[in-house]
Amino acid sequence: VLHEGITTLNESVFKGCSALRTINTENVVNFKKECFNNCHALYYMTISDKARVIEDSAFAECRSLDQNFDISSVTTLGNKVFFNCSRIKGFVMPDVDFDLGFFSGCTGIKSYAVKDSNTKYITKDGVIFDKATNGSVLLLYPANKDDKVYTIPSTVKEIAKGAFAYTTVLEQVVISENVTKVSAEAFKYSSIIIDVLIS
Repeated sequence: VLHEGITTLNESVFKGCSALRTINTENVVNFKKECFNNCHALYYMTISDKARVIEDSAFAECRSLDQNFDISSVTTLGNKVFFNCSRIKGFVMPDVDFDLGFFSGCTGIKSYAVKDSNTKYITKDGVIFDKATNGSVLLLYPANKDDKVYTIPSTVKEIAKGAFAYTTVLEQVVISENVTKVSAEAFKYSSIIIDVLIS
């Protein structure tokens, strides 16, 4: 357990600590760049509602992390924060813009959630949609969501860049005629998808 007075973990402070398995960081407000990068054995840690800043690659390659994370209190979110954390199960999302690189390699995610107060995103069945457009843009589908078939809601007009990237279970996507735009890399590395139907 870190001393309660420690509120900032500086850059690369635990980087490459291959034997580190658990750590209580409930009082940490600022997670600096690569602070836990490449801690391959780390399977449990805490991110509390005190957290405000998580910088680039803070937990990248922590492949043993096996839990859900509520990062809704975060106001600054870097790129590739959880890169290749393939066992994380889900996130409660913050009210900030994020780069899809944040989720790159997170192939274990089963659902996303947001709080009612979130001004940027809404979720339906664990899938993230853009709130500003009343859900007409599908932003992100969980890579390891249990469903083999997904029918995109008729309210959706656009599938965002990388929305279905890295899916591992999904076999079929049904796209309604209301969808007018499928963005670049929408199905990138989704080798499990065997059929895309335009209804």
